[in-house]
Amino acid sequence: MTITQEIRDRLLAHLGPDHAAAYPRYLEEHYPHVFESIARMWGTSEMAPFLNGLMVTQRSGRQGFSTDAASEIIRLIDAYEKLGFVPPAPRQAGDVWDWVADAEYFRKDGGSY
Repeated sequence: MTITQEIRDRLLAHLGPDHAAAYPRYLEEHYPHVFESIARMWGTSEMAPFLNGLMVTQRSGRQGFSTDAASEIIRLIDAYEKLGFVPPAPRQAGDVWDWVADAEYFRKDGGSY
């Protein structure tokens, strides 16, 4: 598979300047099919399950990614979450934080949390 400049530019545009350091150079070089899938799926509902599936597989006999590749996938997961593509998990009845109606409760003297 040949990674075109268009595919590279698309992924860099998705990451934006704040997350450009998460650009997966190792994946591009060693796993171009994974890189292309990431560039194609970014921003879709398929992306988060795809990234998580790269880290934990249900298929037996898989060796897993090298440390370099896994590190890049983790950075991409982090960037994806920080860019707001992953909605927060819904609160469930019985959660230990049920009693907190408003996070402002924890704010001290107008400062940050």
